[in-house]
Amino acid sequence: MDIFCLPSWREGMPRSIIEAMMMELPVVATNIRGSREEVVEGETGFLVPVKNVNRLHEKLEYLVNNPEIRKRIGRNGRSRAMRLYDEDVVINRQLELISKYAIND
Repeated sequence: MDIFCLPSWREGMPRSIIEAMMMELPVVATNIRGSREEVVEGETGFLVPVKNVNRLHEKLEYLVNNPEIRKRIGRNGRSRAMRLYDEDVVINRQLELISKYAIND
């Protein structure tokens, strides 16, 4: 696989995008809640309007025809995923918040 595409109409926080970024894949997804939290436009992938097949096609074709850009965007995505979504990072962040707001008896 060279490109990950998620043309969804509705998502929460798509784990599939994070997994794709971990595999150094550029992402093309619809500009919806969740996806726009994970994908940085032009840096880790592209966001297209919902139900806009022409823009989806345009971004996919651009990545297919530009392998160096595709690889750079993929590397950027992995870096972002490791920094923000690595399981250890997320768990440590949760534990810090729990400790900070825990009620001490």
